[in-house]
Amino acid sequence: MNFTDERGVHDGHRARMRAKLAEHGQRIFDTYELLEMLLYHAIPRGDVNPLAKRLLFEFGSLDGVLSASREELMTVGGVGECVASLITAVGDMLAEGELSRFYSVDSCFLDYSTAGEFAAKYMNERNGLSVVCFMLDGCMHLLDTVELYDVDFGSAAVRSRQFIDRAVLSGATLVIFAYARPHGAAYMLPCDRATAKMLAADLAAVGVRVVEHYVIAGSSYHRATTEGFVRLQSDSEELERFILSREEARNE
Repeated sequence: MNFTDERGVHDGHRARMRAKLAEHGQRIFDTYELLEMLLYHAIPRGDVNPLAKRLLFEFGSLDGVLSASREELMTVGGVGECVASLITAVGDMLAEGELSRFYSVDSCFLDYSTAGEFAAKYMNERNGLSVVCFMLDGCMHLLDTVELYDVDFGSAAVRSRQFIDRAVLSGATLVIFAYARPHGAAYMLPCDRATAKMLAADLAAVGVRVVEHYVIAGSSYHRATTEGFVRLQSDSEELERFILSREEARNE
């Protein structure tokens, strides 16, 4: 078979795949086939099936491929600048869209697990972000955020004033803290507990309550709340729902 014939065979395959996608949607495809169709846009001719399977093998999943860096992608045989640029661009857009989806839903903090997922995604999208405080109104709607970079939650760099001022300006009455533990165990250290206690007391003095703390380790979140935060008396259905969902998550 000469090159022209081979190209025609693969072009026919691509046309059939696209028609199948248009008619049935993505659910009938295997993961490698979905990645294969993405690669069509960077490699206009030839069989990209082996490359799609090789990428999935190297990175473990479609999410792994789309979250890989340009440098990591280009260590895989057959991946050049065009393929690496396409995959990283799609991965970046999906990550940004996921955050935008969370932001666009007012009820994103009504459930303990959803809020934890949001906090993990938020921190992992911002390199160097160590501490984030989500400012909420009484119905658990996100109003504002305070971000601290390259600091330890349990250090003297975390002071109440920076959170109090923003809470007052934004009109927040509730806050959720999340902080990264990229190279350690995902639980509160004694210094973290001291900081948490200080923040809770100082914020309470201006009418702002700490609802939850999350320790973020990679893409995972872990409950870090001390007993002092667990037994809040809710004054809204939304906060009550959050508290109940937290208890359910603890018992799973």
